[in-house]
Amino acid sequence: MSQDAPVRSFAQRNSAGTRVLSVLHVLAPARVGGLEAVVAALARGAEEVNLRASVAGVTTGASGETAVLDGLRAAGVPVATIVVSSRSYRKERDAIQALCRELRPDVMHTHGYRVDVVDAPVAQRAGIPVVTTAHGFTGGAWRNRFYEWFQRRRFRRFDAVVAVSHPLAARLEKSGVPRGRLHVIPNAWSAPETPLERSAARALLGVPREGF
Repeated sequence: MSQDAPVRSFAQRNSAGTRVLSVLHVLAPARVGGLEAVVAALARGAEEVNLRASVAGVTTGASGETAVLDGLRAAGVPVATIVVSSRSYRKERDAIQALCRELRPDVMHTHGYRVDVVDAPVAQRAGIPVVTTAHGFTGGAWRNRFYEWFQRRRFRRFDAVVAVSHPLAARLEKSGVPRGRLHVIPNAWSAPETPLERSAARALLGVPREGF
């Protein structure tokens, strides 16, 4: 495990003396995707709402997997990179356990079926509340469908489950997630910079001024 911005405890206070709630986001990032974008937005925007966020990324070391982690690190977010083989679950859990002991987060927020199933129980055994965001399900081959079925069953044990849409929340409730633990929060979006005017954007893209 490598950690570029170690913090001994996130249970800190801001300039006004108010205790700052700490959140540890955990994901197994792909090269690019909506889940990765949401985690990046949550981590970068944490201080604006009096939270302190850190991120743990579980990766096999494949090319491109750490892109979102590199971006967060560059933005000053504390990042821990946990490098394991695809089936090194015990090593992964040990690393997450060590990280929880070091950082002592108030909440662990997991994203994606691998960390929902493998890593969330580690935090629960340590007495740390766990929250997950359900970003949606892709289906596909039987193995992936099994993983997603098992993930939904695991959701029943989380302290809170965030669904990014009402239809998704309804599906999760039907699968057995208690209604009282379900929360619908649509994905937020923030522009990295001021959007271009229509004419400037079309010129940059090479699109005719009035063309479709």
